[in-house]
Parts: sequence; structure tokens; C-alpha cells
Amino acid sequence: MGIDLDEIKDFDYQLLQAPEEFPLYNLTFKFSQRLKKLVDDLRLVPEAADEYLILEGIKVISHYQSLIPPKVYRALISKAEEEEEKKMGIYVLDAETSAFIVIRGLLAVAEVLKNLARHRPLGVLRKNCLRLAKISLKLAEMIDWEFNLGII
Repeated sequence: MGIDLDEIKDFDYQLLQAPEEFPLYNLTFKFSQRLKKLVDDLRLVPEAADEYLILEGIKVISHYQSLIPPKVYRALISKAEEEEEKKMGIYVLDAETSAFIVIRGLLAVAEVLKNLARHRPLGVLRKNCLRLAKISLKLAEMIDWEFNLGII
């Protein structure tokens, strides 16, 4: 009665590559860390700052900051798996879907960062927001190119 462990066949599981083995993952992880630092910095802003703009910015950045690195990793791993599956006639679009979600997130983050960069009361944070917006757009372009999506 129950499962006979001796009857379970051993499968040849391929170990997944560590996230750090992918340069694109490393870039998005570092970017994510910079976004986290920015969110911390945005919690202490001048009185004249637009509270709604900042809170909405924090909300969007916080959401995507934690989502982007694992989704990039998922897309990169899925891309390798899908190449094997295509040889067997199986077509799955997991890599493209994950990449699409990341691109949409990066574009949303870039838009929020540009809005924050235009907000004069943020002072020194404005320059950092603009720099991060440019990085976000560049990462979106890189991911679009890597997965041949043609979105950007």
C-alpha cells in the first residue's frame, strides 16, 4: 500500500543555472537594488513635494523592483528550455511572456522616474531619478532585443 520508492524511475534532471551566471540578470539585479535605495530616499522628502506623486511613484517602483530580477531569470531559463522543447515540436511562450512583463514593468518604472525627475522639490533626487529612468529604458531595450520581441 502506498508508493513504492523502488519503482520510481530516476530522471535525468538538468540543474538550472544560477541567476548570477546570466549577465542580463546581474544588470537587472543591480538596477533593482538602486531602485530600492531610491524608494528609501523618497520616504524623506521636502514639505513642498507633491505627496501623491511620490506615493504613486513609490508604489510602482516597489512593485516592479522586486518583480524584475526573478522574471528576468525566469525568462532566461525558459528560453533555454523552450529551445529544447521546439526540437520536439512543443511551442511554449513562457520566456516571451516573462520578458514582456519585465519590459512593461521597466517602461512603467521609467515613466514614474521621469515624472519624479521633473518635480522640482525633490532637489538632488531628481538627477538620480533621471539617470535611473535612462537605465530602465536601456534595460527594456536589451531585454526586447534578447527575446526578439520587437516591442521597443
